[in-house]
Amino acid sequence: MAGKILVTYASAKGSTHEIADRITSRLQALHPVVECQPIADVEASSLSSYTAIIVGSAIHMSSWLPQANSFIRSKTATLQTKPVWAFSVGMPPDEAGRVSEEKMIEAKIRKHVPGLKGHRLFRGKFEEKDLGWFMRTIISCCVPKEKKIYGDERNWNDIEAWADAVGKEIRDA
Repeated sequence: MAGKILVTYASAKGSTHEIADRITSRLQALHPVVECQPIADVEASSLSSYTAIIVGSAIHMSSWLPQANSFIRSKTATLQTKPVWAFSVGMPPDEAGRVSEEKMIEAKIRKHVPGLKGHRLFRGKFEEKDLGWFMRTIISCCVPKEKKIYGDERNWNDIEAWADAVGKEIRDA
């Protein structure tokens, strides 16, 4: 499949943006034109010019960010006419939680994009400085010190392997 590919994302603190950039760079090895831009910058009229779309969002409180949910809802008609993949970025406590949350988020996306080609939840980055003083205080009081909740948990090899697989699927379509 020749043509332009769009990688679009909603990021809260930058981790999802960095993952979208990495996905874009991997896709560019297989495809001549891959564009990466925040969801807020994507114009509805431009979606028809893409042959494939990859949408990503950070997860807060077990949901995509509002702008990503709005994008999926408002662009449903166009997204249903194109091959679409999705990725999410969150900090589930363990692998079982990641798999469960991945399935839940995918089900929410499929309500608007039933033909979704695939969805993957990647672990992200969560730093203490990203929280306000109130939440930092609650966590310091309520979460045992030995339980690690902060850090960069992104697995770049996993992210690149997923992007490569999506790129090959687009190329072979």
